[in-house]
Amino acid sequence: MRGRPARTGYYLQPERAFDYAITARSLWVETGFARSQRHKKMENKPYIKQYIVTAAVSALHLALTFWTDKRIFEASPSDNPVDYYICKAIAFMALFAFYNGLYLILFRHGKEGGSLVYKNASGSVISDGREIGARLMEGLKCAAPYLIVIIPVCAFKLRGGYLSNDETLILQNALTLTHYTWFYYITTYYYIVALMLIPHIYGPIFLKLIIELMVVGYVVYRVGRYYGKRYGYGAYLLFLLYPVIAYTTSAHRLPIYFLVYLYLVVLMLFDMLEEIPANAGKITWIVFVSAILTQWRTEGIYFAVISVILILIAYPGLRAGKKSPVIALVAGALICQYLVSVPQNGFAADELSAKADDRMKPFYAYTVTNMFRNGLDREKNSQDLEIIDKYLSVETIDAINDYYGDINYEDVLILYADGFVGVREEASVEDFFNYAAACKRLFINNVDILLKTRWGAFCYAALPYHITFTGTGLRELASFGISVVKTLSYNLFIPVTIIILLCLFALIKRRWFTFFLSGGLLMHFAIVFVLAPASYFKYYFPIYMIAYFYVMLGIMQTVYNRCLKGEAPDQENTGQVR
Repeated sequence: MRGRPARTGYYLQPERAFDYAITARSLWVETGFARSQRHKKMENKPYIKQYIVTAAVSALHLALTFWTDKRIFEASPSDNPVDYYICKAIAFMALFAFYNGLYLILFRHGKEGGSLVYKNASGSVISDGREIGARLMEGLKCAAPYLIVIIPVCAFKLRGGYLSNDETLILQNALTLTHYTWFYYITTYYYIVALMLIPHIYGPIFLKLIIELMVVGYVVYRVGRYYGKRYGYGAYLLFLLYPVIAYTTSAHRLPIYFLVYLYLVVLMLFDMLEEIPANAGKITWIVFVSAILTQWRTEGIYFAVISVILILIAYPGLRAGKKSPVIALVAGALICQYLVSVPQNGFAADELSAKADDRMKPFYAYTVTNMFRNGLDREKNSQDLEIIDKYLSVETIDAINDYYGDINYEDVLILYADGFVGVREEASVEDFFNYAAACKRLFINNVDILLKTRWGAFCYAALPYHITFTGTGLRELASFGISVVKTLSYNLFIPVTIIILLCLFALIKRRWFTFFLSGGLLMHFAIVFVLAPASYFKYYFPIYMIAYFYVMLGIMQTVYNRCLKGEAPDQENTGQVR
């Protein structure tokens, strides 16, 4: 007896075989996709909870700052609502980052997930399956020993308050929610946000100490992860250099700037060495921090270009395949640079030349004053000097040079020194712009005197201390030892020479990351050399730190290579920098 054909078997209905096959495949794909989506949702649940909790706690903390603001700020938010609420938004992001990190450390410490695959110095592939919280904890552990340095330094220095008149001036502007043009808006924002987060008159200093601890921990952690922990401890030496300790409690721009600079270099360099690929979040963060470094200091302008080059070298995956990631990176970097500059220059950057001249006031006065002492031909430049005299008294320039001599290199004393203020009270705005134009002509027409003056200013900054020997007693010998340490530590000829040699070495060896980084620092040196409105060691801090950072890496690599010859390498402590 012939059976009835099956209703669902395509093998009995060949004319519908193709339709059934497509349907079955679709069901299989859809079911698999649904399973994967459910799996992803289950994986994301802890993170959703984490972000909700973190955002809620951050919002509560931010709400509390509105009350503490009334006790710390001297102005009402209504006096400058734009800057005030921008700083509130920044404060919220800082709080969110802090509480998110705290959540990861407390509740997701050591759990599997968030795995990281990287190479150590020997080229061995390491798989770190620990959660991000565990890595944060490692960074904190690496930072903790530096408290031994910070605590006594703070105990000694905080009694004197802020280290410079500039910092006190910036603080007063922050308390009244106003900008101070010469120090860029980012400096004021930093102070305002610091006072919101830490409602104490020393809030900006305390926040700077936190930033320094974080950078110390990060550098030690990354060096230790690549070379091995015992080598990582050597990175502390970088932060025991005399100038670093001396500026520990300084909340001025440059003592913070060089820390951010060092952090960004370490991030990209060790990501490149460990062959860690970039993601959109990391690239966005690097681009943003690069924009801050570009805009915060005038001499940082070169970083707008160098940062993009370093990103493309450190993360070669961005250069592979299509060109769109490179175009997107360049476009994103330009947009970010523009957005960061808006609070200072405005959306259309109207009268940018006039604003630049205003910010260059210290440079003009400083350079002209010191050129007088370095052989400026007054008869040859008599017409320009007549114009300059209508704004900045030539008679006062002569008087201050006679009185202070080379001490005028130290700062633009003619703008504020008692009895020697050279700016004429009756001078008009037109007189100032004529004065600025005359100064520019003076510089162009007397390049030899300009370079002689700038060299004198650099030497004054490069050798601020000298070795002194006054006797063989215990106190005299101690004083002699301290003078040796300070003289060598503050000598800028050493790090500048290191950067020049490093650039040449990197070019010969084709180590392009180091070549462009050191080349950028040479541009940094050139800009500061020509345009610095004073003779401060701190202007050269990024050059100083990166130079000694590479010296530290070179010593570590040398010691490490010798150790490899005498013992079998283990997975944690082996390495070879490419």
